[in-house]
Amino acid sequence: MAIEHNQNSGSIEVLVVDTAEAKANCLAIRFEVFVDEQHVPVEEEVDAFDDSAIHFLAVTAEQEDPVGTARMLTRADGKVKVGRVAVLQKFRRRGVGTAIMSAVERYARTHGTSKLVLDAQLQAIPFYEAIGYNAFGPVFLDAGIEHRSMEKVLTNADYQSVSEQ
Repeated sequence: MAIEHNQNSGSIEVLVVDTAEAKANCLAIRFEVFVDEQHVPVEEEVDAFDDSAIHFLAVTAEQEDPVGTARMLTRADGKVKVGRVAVLQKFRRRGVGTAIMSAVERYARTHGTSKLVLDAQLQAIPFYEAIGYNAFGPVFLDAGIEHRSMEKVLTNADYQSVSEQ
Protein backbone atom coordinates (compact mmCIF):
# COMPACT_ATOMS: atom_id res chain seq x y z
CA MET A 1 0.00 0.00 0.00
CA ALA A 2 1.28 3.44 -0.87
CA ILE A 3 -0.14 6.78 0.20
CA GLU A 4 0.97 9.96 -1.55
CA HIS A 5 1.25 13.20 0.35
CA ASN A 6 1.75 16.40 -1.62
CA GLN A 7 3.72 19.15 0.01
CA ASN A 8 5.40 22.40 -0.98
CA SER A 9 8.76 20.79 -1.63
CA GLY A 10 7.52 17.76 -3.57
CA SER A 11 5.61 14.56 -3.04
CA ILE A 12 6.15 11.92 -0.41
CA GLU A 13 4.97 8.35 -0.76
CA VAL A 14 4.59 6.19 2.35
CA LEU A 15 4.92 2.46 1.85
CA VAL A 16 4.04 -0.45 4.08
CA VAL A 17 7.32 -2.34 4.17
CA ASP A 18 7.24 -5.77 2.57
CA THR A 19 10.86 -6.38 1.54
CA ALA A 20 14.14 -6.86 3.37
CA GLU A 21 15.62 -3.92 1.43
CA ALA A 22 12.84 -1.56 2.53
CA LYS A 23 13.20 -2.70 6.15
CA ALA A 24 16.96 -2.09 5.93
CA ASN A 25 16.17 1.46 4.74
CA CYS A 26 13.92 1.95 7.78
CA LEU A 27 16.68 0.79 10.11
CA ALA A 28 19.25 3.02 8.38
CA ILE A 29 17.03 6.07 8.95
CA ARG A 30 16.48 5.11 12.59
CA PHE A 31 20.23 4.67 13.12
CA GLU A 32 20.97 8.08 11.61
CA VAL A 33 18.29 9.86 13.66
CA PHE A 34 18.32 7.99 16.96
CA VAL A 35 21.82 6.50 17.26
CA ASP A 36 23.93 9.10 15.43
CA GLU A 37 21.99 12.33 16.21
CA GLN A 38 20.41 11.53 19.57
CA HIS A 39 23.03 9.08 20.88
CA VAL A 40 20.57 6.29 21.69
CA PRO A 41 22.55 3.09 22.31
CA VAL A 42 22.28 0.64 19.40
CA GLU A 43 21.15 -2.13 21.74
CA GLU A 44 18.17 0.01 22.79
CA GLU A 45 17.27 1.15 19.28
CA VAL A 46 16.88 -2.30 17.73
CA ASP A 47 14.68 -4.66 19.70
CA ALA A 48 12.72 -7.89 19.44
CA PHE A 49 9.59 -5.97 18.35
CA ASP A 50 11.18 -5.12 15.00
CA ASP A 51 10.46 -8.64 13.77
CA SER A 52 6.71 -8.50 14.48
CA ALA A 53 6.06 -4.79 13.85
CA ILE A 54 4.55 -3.32 10.71
CA HIS A 55 7.08 -0.88 9.29
CA PHE A 56 6.36 2.20 7.18
CA LEU A 57 8.87 3.88 4.86
CA ALA A 58 8.50 7.39 3.46
CA VAL A 59 10.24 7.99 0.14
CA THR A 60 10.42 10.91 -2.23
CA ALA A 61 7.98 10.22 -5.04
CA GLU A 62 10.42 11.53 -7.67
CA GLN A 63 13.62 9.69 -6.73
CA GLU A 64 12.27 7.09 -4.29
CA ASP A 65 14.89 8.20 -1.76
CA PRO A 66 14.12 6.95 1.79
CA VAL A 67 13.45 9.96 4.03
CA GLY A 68 11.42 8.75 7.03
CA THR A 69 10.02 5.76 8.87
CA ALA A 70 7.76 4.50 11.66
CA ARG A 71 6.61 1.20 13.03
CA MET A 72 3.36 -0.04 14.53
CA LEU A 73 2.84 -3.02 16.78
CA THR A 74 0.21 -4.59 18.98
CA ARG A 75 1.37 -4.73 22.58
CA ALA A 76 0.68 -7.60 24.98
CA ASP A 77 -2.14 -5.54 26.53
CA GLY A 78 -3.84 -5.29 23.12
CA LYS A 79 -3.07 -1.60 22.57
CA VAL A 80 -1.66 -0.63 19.18
CA LYS A 81 1.50 1.43 19.56
CA VAL A 82 3.28 3.63 17.04
CA GLY A 83 6.99 4.04 17.54
CA ARG A 84 10.37 4.74 16.04
CA VAL A 85 8.98 7.67 14.05
CA ALA A 86 12.01 9.27 12.40
CA VAL A 87 12.62 11.72 9.56
CA LEU A 88 16.04 12.51 8.13
CA GLN A 89 17.19 15.96 9.22
CA LYS A 90 17.19 17.62 5.79
CA PHE A 91 13.56 16.53 5.22
CA ARG A 92 12.13 17.77 8.53
CA ARG A 93 9.43 20.45 8.55
CA ARG A 94 8.38 19.49 5.03
CA GLY A 95 5.33 17.37 5.85
CA VAL A 96 7.10 14.01 5.96
CA GLY A 97 6.16 13.27 9.58
CA THR A 98 2.55 14.17 8.88
CA ALA A 99 2.54 11.92 5.80
CA ILE A 100 3.96 9.03 7.82
CA MET A 101 1.46 9.42 10.64
CA SER A 102 -1.43 9.75 8.15
CA ALA A 103 -0.37 6.50 6.51
CA VAL A 104 -0.02 4.74 9.88
CA GLU A 105 -3.47 5.95 10.96
CA ARG A 106 -5.08 4.91 7.68
CA TYR A 107 -3.52 1.46 7.88
CA ALA A 108 -4.58 1.08 11.52
CA ARG A 109 -8.14 2.19 10.83
CA THR A 110 -8.55 -0.08 7.81
CA HIS A 111 -7.34 -2.99 9.95
CA GLY A 112 -9.86 -2.41 12.74
CA THR A 113 -7.85 -0.27 15.15
CA SER A 114 -9.78 2.53 16.84
CA LYS A 115 -7.03 4.03 19.02
CA LEU A 116 -3.27 4.48 18.74
CA VAL A 117 -0.79 5.14 21.52
CA LEU A 118 2.79 6.37 21.34
CA ASP A 119 5.59 7.65 23.52
CA ALA A 120 6.67 11.09 22.29
CA GLN A 121 9.89 12.89 23.01
CA LEU A 122 8.96 16.13 24.77
CA GLN A 123 10.20 18.23 21.86
CA ALA A 124 7.86 16.33 19.50
CA ILE A 125 4.67 16.74 21.56
CA PRO A 126 3.52 19.89 19.70
CA PHE A 127 3.76 17.99 16.39
CA TYR A 128 1.63 15.13 17.70
CA GLU A 129 -0.86 17.50 19.36
CA ALA A 130 -1.29 19.31 16.02
CA ILE A 131 -2.41 16.03 14.42
CA GLY A 132 -4.83 15.11 17.19
CA TYR A 133 -2.86 13.22 19.84
CA ASN A 134 -3.36 13.93 23.55
CA ALA A 135 -0.62 13.58 26.16
CA PHE A 136 -1.27 11.71 29.39
CA GLY A 137 0.72 10.53 32.37
CA PRO A 138 4.01 11.78 33.77
CA VAL A 139 7.25 12.53 31.97
CA PHE A 140 9.56 9.49 31.85
CA LEU A 141 12.99 8.64 30.47
CA ASP A 142 13.43 6.32 27.51
CA ALA A 143 17.02 5.89 26.30
CA GLY A 144 17.93 8.91 28.42
CA ILE A 145 15.42 11.16 26.58
CA GLU A 146 12.33 12.65 28.26
CA HIS A 147 9.03 11.34 26.88
CA ARG A 148 5.30 11.42 27.57
CA SER A 149 2.69 8.93 26.51
CA MET A 150 0.10 10.10 23.98
CA GLU A 151 -3.01 8.65 22.40
CA LYS A 152 -5.46 9.34 19.59
CA VAL A 153 -8.89 7.89 19.02
CA LEU A 154 -9.28 7.26 15.30
CA THR A 155 -12.66 8.53 14.16
CA ASN A 156 -14.38 8.05 10.83
CA ALA A 157 -13.64 11.71 10.07
CA ASP A 158 -9.91 11.08 10.64
CA TYR A 159 -10.03 8.06 8.39
CA GLN A 160 -11.86 9.92 5.63
CA SER A 161 -9.52 12.90 5.71
CA VAL A 162 -6.48 10.63 5.64
CA SER A 163 -7.82 8.45 2.82
CA GLU A 164 -8.53 11.49 0.66
CA GLN A 165 -4.86 12.50 0.57
